[in-house]
Amino acid sequence: MSGAAVTVDPITLEVVCEGLIAIVREMRATVIRASYSPVIWDMDDFSCALFDAQAQMVAQSDDHPGHVLPMPWSVRCAMEDFEGDIRPDLMELVHRLKPDQCTLVPVLAGEVTSQGGWPTDTPIPELRGTIAGLRADGIRVSVFIDPDPAAVGWAGELGADRVELFTEPFARAFAAGPAAADAAMAACAAAAETAHQLGLGVNAGHDLDHRNLVRFRELPHLDEVSIGHALISRALFDGLAATVRAYLDVLADSE
Repeated sequence: MSGAAVTVDPITLEVVCEGLIAIVREMRATVIRASYSPVIWDMDDFSCALFDAQAQMVAQSDDHPGHVLPMPWSVRCAMEDFEGDIRPDLMELVHRLKPDQCTLVPVLAGEVTSQGGWPTDTPIPELRGTIAGLRADGIRVSVFIDPDPAAVGWAGELGADRVELFTEPFARAFAAGPAAADAAMAACAAAAETAHQLGLGVNAGHDLDHRNLVRFRELPHLDEVSIGHALISRALFDGLAATVRAYLDVLADSE
């Protein structure tokens, strides 16, 4: 970690540490509960941990001691290997696992998290071929774009099922005040209406949390939101299950 040292009082440090460990324990319990393999639920041959953006382990549960050293190395290799967006090896993994949905996101070298949607001058043929292959395997495909009708029109030429609107501009506007939030919400609504007219579903994500989601849930035609950092941060104090339920309650109130 670079920069000046940060002083944390012992009570806060203990709360955060125990919160991180509690998340890993919930991860472990979920893996066991959902597993069909005796290697997991009988032999206990697996491990769970949390890592930071530099692939440093920050929390681990009572797991297999043989995994302590390989885990940070494995995460670091995965972060390096998955720096591309539609690389053949990543697409091969998606085709093998067949998730319900695959969201295609542009990735810039060195970035820790997404900085924007696909540029509208991105060549269409390669993306269109990737999307067609995923859909042929029964995988719903979403394309990560900026909240702009022109970007939606570009995405509509790709043959995807949905678009995912990049919501960092909305989150920043929401923090700036009601007037800015209204303008950002109008831009997202215009993009959502365009997507709906083109027969595309509407997902959204980036910097959404339980506060700004109360406003963003009003977006027309909203199918799904992607929330990671804010959810896990709150789960440190409230627990993962309670936090997920709280977010679902926020979304349910919009119905």
